[in-house]
Amino acid sequence: TPSPNSIKDEDPSEMFENLPEEEKEYIEHKETIDEEKTAAKISIGFIFLTLALMICTAQQMGENPDGVYANICRLAITVTSCIFKMFLFPFRKVFGFG
Repeated sequence: TPSPNSIKDEDPSEMFENLPEEEKEYIEHKETIDEEKTAAKISIGFIFLTLALMICTAQQMGENPDGVYANICRLAITVTSCIFKMFLFPFRKVFGFG
């Protein structure tokens, strides 16, 4: 039987390797569940941030349509549409649209 001191001195990766296969699967499953919970929390945070920024954008576009913020939004939309058109150009030529 190993003494408690020898267990403390053992490398954690070696301890994991010495576990039975069922315990390894349980630990990996538990880690996966924890990662999914963390990812869900982060996703919910980004959804609320995105909604808040959308509301801010709509308010700025309505209150000050000639302002800097509105111009940046229009520029971003124009650049994005241009990039999509360049990316989809070969597909449009192959399939005969436009």
